[in-house]
Amino acid sequence: MKLTFYLFKPGVTDFSKALKQSKLTGQAPFEEVDLKNVNFNGKAYFQRAKDSAPSLVSICAGLLPHLHNPDRIRNSTNSFLLLLKVSGRVFAVTTGFGFTAINRDELEPDSDSKSR
Repeated sequence: MKLTFYLFKPGVTDFSKALKQSKLTGQAPFEEVDLKNVNFNGKAYFQRAKDSAPSLVSICAGLLPHLHNPDRIRNSTNSFLLLLKVSGRVFAVTTGFGFTAINRDELEPDSDSKSR
């Protein structure tokens, strides 16, 4: 699993400023999930699987005319976002498309670093 870490600017002192509020509603919203038995200040969000056709299907359909049931070829992605407050600073840890729910305008320049 690939995790990406982000650091928000010092002016971001609460989690709501770190989030794109529009990602919490609508079709396939990020839903807040309870953190239990943790001894840190954080909030977690999970986006359930979004089903979509991979772009390669339309490309391959012309090359492989005998491709059976191309409409049944689907990608499914779950996404996770964890917001943490450490030493007065807010961090985000994402996997999947969790990064789409963060307010990138509030990130420190070049703050994302990747680890596995």
